Amino acid sequence: MKRGVSYIDIKAFTKLLPQSIEIENEVLLIDNAELLNSHSEPYRTDCTTTLIYFEGETTFFVNMKEYHAKAPCMVTFLNDQILCTSNSEGDIVCKCIIYSKHFTEALFGNSNSKLQLFHSIYQNPVVELKKSDLHIFNTYFNVLKTIADTPENPYRLEITKHLTLALYYGYTYGLHQENEKGKLSRKEEISKEFVSLLRDNFITHRDISFYADRLCVSAKYLSKVIKETLGKTPSELLYDYVLTESKVLLSSTDMTIQQIAYELNFETLDLFGKFFKRLAGCSPREYRNRLSLG
Repeated sequence: MKRGVSYIDIKAFTKLLPQSIEIENEVLLIDNAELLNSHSEPYRTDCTTTLIYFEGETTFFVNMKEYHAKAPCMVTFLNDQILCTSNSEGDIVCKCIIYSKHFTEALFGNSNSKLQLFHSIYQNPVVELKKSDLHIFNTYFNVLKTIADTPENPYRLEITKHLTLALYYGYTYGLHQENEKGKLSRKEEISKEFVSLLRDNFITHRDISFYADRLCVSAKYLSKVIKETLGKTPSELLYDYVLTESKVLLSSTDMTIQQIAYELNFETLDLFGKFFKRLAGCSPREYRNRLSLG
């Protein structure tokens, strides 16, 4: 039986893309990322992936939501998002940089800029570029390749971090956010920790009081903070995660609908059906049938 969504870590990318260049097993550079655009089955990664499109266009799905990338543009996938490619048009010319989760955590730590960028990318992973912008990214990419070619340099990962920070603070950050506010406020800290808890627990814990208890706040205060900082209530975000996972299992596995309901911790098939229809506008079976007809 075909179950679940495949998980690809940075080591697996190295095997899948033998032409990639790596820096200390933390950063991968891929000169021709066309192979990534042919991965039509949904998958997750533990990496942050940035693709720079010089030519061509691609339709893809992030957490089952459709996006269209047309050169020149930059596409960023966050770790733990569910990804798959629908189709590509024209000759794809695309460079790719894959950063390990460890690298990105060390890069930005708990800075406010990281939280702001995370939510900006989460809302819109595609950013249009000017043709003149491509020169900046191409230069950065080529400098990283030069660093990768000097394995005897014990500081090459540190150099990579500083170059990436320079690009981030000097240029990339401005593509997503206009202003940087400094240290995280208490509300932003709560939001950051809530999203992290939600990613790990949304299947087993649907009660918002669980998250409030873990964050040492009341459920009422948590709801107020999340709505204020992220634009949705905690329940709406939780349901988004469950619905996305439901769609992925319906579209990429041969599990029965009853098995999917059990997998997602619904007490009965009927409860799962009502949940799905309320949020998706159709029953799980209708959703699966539409995909097979498409």
